[in-house]
Amino acid sequence: MKTSAILLAAGKGSRFGAPKQFLMVHGKPIYAYSLEKFLPLVDEVILVIPEGYSPEDVPHIEKYAGRLKVVEGGRERFNSSFNGIKHASGDVVLIHDTARALITRDVILRVMEALKEHRAVVPVVKLRDTIRRKDGVEMNRDELFAVQTPQGFFRDDMIRAYSSAIREGVSGTDDAFFYRKYVNSDIYFVEGDYRNFKITYPEDMEMFARMILTDIRIGYGWDVHPVVGGRDFFIAGLKVAQGYGPLGHSDGDSLSHAIIDALLGATSMGNIGQLFPDSSGEWKGASSIRMLEDVASRLREEGWILLNVDAVIILEKPRLGNHLSDITERIAQALGVDGDRVSVKPKSGNGIRTGIFEAQVVVRVGRVSV
Repeated sequence: MKTSAILLAAGKGSRFGAPKQFLMVHGKPIYAYSLEKFLPLVDEVILVIPEGYSPEDVPHIEKYAGRLKVVEGGRERFNSSFNGIKHASGDVVLIHDTARALITRDVILRVMEALKEHRAVVPVVKLRDTIRRKDGVEMNRDELFAVQTPQGFFRDDMIRAYSSAIREGVSGTDDAFFYRKYVNSDIYFVEGDYRNFKITYPEDMEMFARMILTDIRIGYGWDVHPVVGGRDFFIAGLKVAQGYGPLGHSDGDSLSHAIIDALLGATSMGNIGQLFPDSSGEWKGASSIRMLEDVASRLREEGWILLNVDAVIILEKPRLGNHLSDITERIAQALGVDGDRVSVKPKSGNGIRTGIFEAQVVVRVGRVSV
C-alpha cells in the first residue's frame, strides 16, 4: 500500500505578517521540521504552498530537490488539501499541517499502522483544561479531545468527499470533517502527542523555538597579546590603529581568539592552538576573523547554534568607542548571527594593565533536538 504525505504549507500568515511556515527558526524554516520527519517514512511527499507562490519562493526548498512534489494551494485550507490529494499517487494519504512542527515519528507511524485496518485515522489528545462554553456552562472534558494531524485516509474516499464539499459549497476546519460528512462516520482515533501543537500566534513561535533548543552550554575564553611597535592594530579584521599593534602568529586579535576558544570549549571541539597551530604557515599573519568564520562553520556542521557572545576587551589604547559598532557587526557577520546577539565592552584597564591587548569572553550555545 503506497503512502503519500500531503504537507500543508499554504497559509498566508496574516497574524505573522508573512507565511509562518516559511519563517526561520534556528536556521531552518518551520515547514522543514515536519518535512524531514515524513521523508524517510512515506513513499511520496507533496508540499502545498500558498496560491500564487512558486517553488523559488520557498526558503531552503533546493535542499529537498527531487524528494518531493510542490503544488499550489487554494483560497481556504480545504482547497489546499484537495489540491494536494489530487496530485498524490498513493493509495492512502496523510494530511498534515506544517504549523505542527513538532510532529513525531511515533505519531506518524501510529497513523500509518492503523490505516492497515481502518479507512480513516485521526490522532487526538485528552483535554487537560476545564472547558466552558461562552455562556459559562462547563463541558465534560472526558467526552472531548483535541484533534491533531496527520490525519490518514484512503485517497479515493477523500477525492469523493472534497468533490462533494466543493460542489455544495461546504467548508470545514479539518479533513476528518469532510470524511465524516460525505463518506463515513467511522473514524479511528490514535494517541497523538501534546508536543504536536499548532503554531498559531507569535508567542507559539517563541515557545517552539525554546522547546527544540536543548543541550545549552556555556563557554569561557581568554586571550592576551603584547602590544608592540611596527605592526598595525586589527580587531575583527578592522584596522583601529597604525604603527603599533598586538604581537602574534596571526594578526594577534585577542578578541577573535578568545571567542574562538570560548566556542570550542563550550562544544568540546578542542582549542585554538589545535586548530590553528603556530607551526602552520597557513595562518601566519592571517586575519583572525577568517579563523572565527572557520570555527563558526565547524559549529554549524555539528548542529550547534550560537545564542550570544558577551566580550570584554581590556586595552589602554587605542580607544575603541568610534569603532565599537563596526567591531560588533563584523563579529556577528563572521559568526552568522544578528548583531543583537553580540556584546563587546571595552575597558581601559585603569593603568593597571598596560602594553597588552586582552579579551575575556563568555558564550552560550545550544543544539536543536528535532
